[in-house]
Amino acid sequence: MQAQNNHTPGEWTKHPQNGRVIMCGETKIATAHTFGLANQSEAWANANLFTAAPDMLVALQEFIECGNTTETKTLAFAAIAKAKGTK
Repeated sequence: MQAQNNHTPGEWTKHPQNGRVIMCGETKIATAHTFGLANQSEAWANANLFTAAPDMLVALQEFIECGNTTETKTLAFAAIAKAKGTK
């Protein structure tokens, strides 16, 4: 049984026109900024990490509860891919 999570429920995604804005459905929940850096690619990478956070939490909770199974590995690899922006 998974623990109660208090974060905004639902899939977190990047806004289609501004990928640094983190959305949950139609609701803006965060913006990834890089202050004082010339390279904005770091903001985009941060946005990928933000959107993967709920998936990583689920994968870790499943791993703790169920152990090293095919399902937990699949959840973990999907969360990692989302965090890296390759999903």
